[in-house]
Amino acid sequence: MEIYLRYVGSSFLPGVPARDLSREEADRHGVTWLLKSGLYARVKSPEKPKASEDKSRRGGYENKGE
Repeated sequence: MEIYLRYVGSSFLPGVPARDLSREEADRHGVTWLLKSGLYARVKSPEKPKASEDKSRRGGYENKGE
């Protein structure tokens, strides 16, 4: 399960699991309502490095299978 909303609370909402939620679960209960409750927060997706940035971290070369 990919986490869409992270559970950050110490309480609960009736009928909503007190744990991290998938996108489908969050949509079912209402994303806006869950976020406004303060018990859930959006999960930031990791940014993919640009090809040039990735190359520089590897030392500026590519292994072409030589």
